[in-house]
Amino acid sequence: MKVTILFNRSEGYEEYPGANIEAELPKKKRRRKKKTDMEAIADALRALGHEPSLLAVDGRPQTLTRIARDSADLYFNLVESYGGDDKLVELDLSKLPEGMPRIAGYEVNFDVRTEAYRKTKSAPARDLDEETTERIQQAALTAYQALKLRDYGRIDLRLAENGRVYVIEANPNPWLDPTAEFAMAAKEGGRSYNDVIGEIVELAMRR
Repeated sequence: MKVTILFNRSEGYEEYPGANIEAELPKKKRRRKKKTDMEAIADALRALGHEPSLLAVDGRPQTLTRIARDSADLYFNLVESYGGDDKLVELDLSKLPEGMPRIAGYEVNFDVRTEAYRKTKSAPARDLDEETTERIQQAALTAYQALKLRDYGRIDLRLAENGRVYVIEANPNPWLDPTAEFAMAAKEGGRSYNDVIGEIVELAMRR
């Protein structure tokens, strides 16, 4: 099956979160160039027997014409904005610098120059009791269904000290990098990255 992967490309475009900031760092402090999420998805689709291709959505009318003329059987949409206009796994914030709020702001998520970025990592939450785990799963499922999401999504939650679960955000188009939280959670649940990409394609084809 021919699958076209749509992704953003506009002024300020980043191949992966934090890439533009990282480019400003001295060469010896930069990470080795990593595979982008669309490249990883394309590799997974190819391994599953599909024919992937990439198409950048950059806000130009010519791009829309190209999409309309494309012969793909399925579009894998990674687009979060058009022309730059865009109107759960546990994140351990305990090692943030003293006095910094325990929230995942820009410094935590993207700014590779900060101590907050270096000391905050995502990891599977393995120290939860069965009752708490069930409440978290139910909250995520309820939010997913209430917002009528489909195919896949990521529900970000916060667990209070009293055990209450708060829904912070529902992300219908989470970052699908193999090392990101969505893929990390899927792996914890027994799914490989290729399995996840394959399931997303299969769910879309059923509709």
